[in-house]
Amino acid sequence: MLRTAGRIITRRVAPATGATLAVGSAAFYASDPKTASRTYVLLTEMAPVILAYRFVEKKQQIRRYLNHENPRLEDAEWESLHNKYAKSTVDTMRRMLGSYVKLGQFLALRPDIVPQVWTDELRTLESAVPAQSTELVHETIQRAYGKNVSEVFATFDDKPVGSASIGQVHKATLKDGTRVAVKVQYGAGNEQVMRNDIKHGKELFKWLAPEQVAVLDEVEAQFATEFDYRREASHLSAVRNNLRKAGFLGSWWRRGVVDIPEPISEMCTKEVLVMKFLEGDNLVDGIRALGERAARRQGLTLDDLKRDMLINFEREGYPEPYSTVWKSNFG
Repeated sequence: MLRTAGRIITRRVAPATGATLAVGSAAFYASDPKTASRTYVLLTEMAPVILAYRFVEKKQQIRRYLNHENPRLEDAEWESLHNKYAKSTVDTMRRMLGSYVKLGQFLALRPDIVPQVWTDELRTLESAVPAQSTELVHETIQRAYGKNVSEVFATFDDKPVGSASIGQVHKATLKDGTRVAVKVQYGAGNEQVMRNDIKHGKELFKWLAPEQVAVLDEVEAQFATEFDYRREASHLSAVRNNLRKAGFLGSWWRRGVVDIPEPISEMCTKEVLVMKFLEGDNLVDGIRALGERAARRQGLTLDDLKRDMLINFEREGYPEPYSTVWKSNFG
């Protein structure tokens, strides 16, 4: 009976998915080939993953309905799916960049709802994002300033020090010798591409996983303000000022608790953000190092500490007061 029910689910879902793929691809390709190609990836590489999880979910519901519940088997089925799809799906996200990477980075921060196998893969999107071409970077700078890279900067390292969902960062030197970090967006039209990705992702999720539409709403809200680097420069300045007032920012005569890149306001445009270069560890690596130090003080591994903190959060509904956490773990 279970096998029959599975075949019924497959017969109902497969035709609908096939029809969506055929009609959607034809319509999108006619109006926008680039959007069509990205939507094709969504439907052929991402949708099957959602269907696989949905199928197992329905299969387990039928077992419970028939009083054939088997928790050990269910755990094994989920684990098998995680191991099968996590790496390949994250590889697709990395290849597609844009909203795919943004969604992955968002999910990587939610170990409370994302299985560990997926979290481990998703965290590679924090730093292992492929860089874009030098030509694209130079074109963006040319468009932003109306000048060639050599006319704007004394030196410019074409090899990026980091790549993210919508842009990448390069080391450079200004004409006056100031060392800077230059954050460059991935070309004209990138914003519209990401908005189209979210739009079509929502359409797919409404059919296959309606409860997940809220996740895409959150991702869309996050990147809605990220495409104007002038706004980011303004936020950097505001944070620096607030930290300085609170006594956390350093000065010429003492070392601060933290430091924030100082934007060169007159050089910041919608697509290019120029900041004074700061030497130091990657933020994620630095936080991990602090966590490992805190864990050692308690005789735990970092994974054990994270698990205990998550359990406390789920039980109490809120984290400990910051002062207690700081004194006990980092003081």
